[in-house]
Amino acid sequence: MVSNGSDAQSAVRRGLAALCAALAVTAAGCGGGDAAVATTATEVDAAAESAAGPSAGPVSAPTDPVGSLGKPGTPGTMPLVPSSKTAAALKTLLEDMTLPSDDPTADAGAADAPAAKSADAAGGVLQSADAFVQPLAGPTPSAVRRATIVMGANPRGSATPAHWTPADPGLKSDGVWNAVAAGFALRVGAGDAATNTAVQIRNVTAWWLSRSTGRWMLLGASAAPALTEHAAQDPSQRRREILPGAGWDSVTIRPEAGWAIRGRWLPERLPIAAADIAEIVVSVDARLVVLDSAGPDDRAAARYLLRSWAEYWPQLDTTLDAFAPMTVNPGAGHGRYKRVTSQWQSFYFATAAASELPGNPPPITVPF
Repeated sequence: MVSNGSDAQSAVRRGLAALCAALAVTAAGCGGGDAAVATTATEVDAAAESAAGPSAGPVSAPTDPVGSLGKPGTPGTMPLVPSSKTAAALKTLLEDMTLPSDDPTADAGAADAPAAKSADAAGGVLQSADAFVQPLAGPTPSAVRRATIVMGANPRGSATPAHWTPADPGLKSDGVWNAVAAGFALRVGAGDAATNTAVQIRNVTAWWLSRSTGRWMLLGASAAPALTEHAAQDPSQRRREILPGAGWDSVTIRPEAGWAIRGRWLPERLPIAAADIAEIVVSVDARLVVLDSAGPDDRAAARYLLRSWAEYWPQLDTTLDAFAPMTVNPGAGHGRYKRVTSQWQSFYFATAAASELPGNPPPITVPF
């Protein structure tokens, strides 16, 4: 089990070395090979701020170009000679599924957190072990404070945690679940002091690896996500919902302490070929922006945390009531909570352990 930052960095380096070898990219192109991995919010922010440039200015009508995201079922392709940007994206994915959360307190009592799992020794990715399951309210063990794989790439009721016990026995059977949703959770971290900073979010995207063809396919993508804000400890207490309009390429929101933001792609769920899914990768792009250009640029004082997730549903129209007396979807899993900075970053979740990625990596790249 990966239990501290040093072990996590070692896992990242081992996985990165394997990725570099598989992609035939030089150590420099893969992020420096054995170079130190930024594992703290301070290190991440320092790197981001140096490249952030001037304030992003007003964000009431975001205009950053997003480009074509393709359509569901579009085959993913890797360049014949992978670029350093591809390698950098894979390194980020590996970190998001291996390193601890930037602020572990964000996980404590998280109402949106799937059941906790134990760690995969090879890659540091959390895998199944119901001994780590905790109530959704109350303290969360250190093992939860990183990426978590719950149902993983197995959309069947039999892949749900043992503690998840709906009244309908069919929901615990080997029958496949035929729909998927993808999105993110956004929270305020400890020490936040920003008053004029918001988070701009775009490109909720998911890829799936076909068992039958061995190819990565675009499962779905939404340039501007839908957002729901709820009480951090009680998702039933909602106060805001944002549905993007036609032509939106991103959504901007200012998180507030005591409230959590759950974002998702549109439409809310998409059908899947459940029996053919080998792996799923989800990515979300986000950055800090100045809310009011006439006010101070206090992005450096912001402590906003984001992680991506995926969840399966038995059918496109299944509601939470179908899971009674359970009140949550067990989920495929989620990535670690990572601090949002002034530079565009991708926030990843993957159903594969770090040690399984190098042989056939997904077609991802760094955000522009």
